Amino acid sequence: MNIIHSTLEPLYKCSRALIIGINQYEKVSPLSYATHDAKGVYDVLINDFKFKKENITLLIDGKATKKGIMDSFLKFTNDDI
Repeated sequence: MNIIHSTLEPLYKCSRALIIGINQYEKVSPLSYATHDAKGVYDVLINDFKFKKENITLLIDGKATKKGIMDSFLKFTNDDI
């Protein structure tokens, strides 16, 4: 582990993340890498920054609806840390 990760690691013990990746939109041309990039961020948070999986919500394409995003965000604000 490099010095940056060992210095920052304690900051992320109770951190949470909401990661959204949408390739397929209804009214615009599809993207190529948004879901791939979102999954990459998820992996980095777990592997490099030691986030707990239960503290990360990953919403991809069809799950990344307005309702899904708002429900996930509000769950973070309502959960006890």
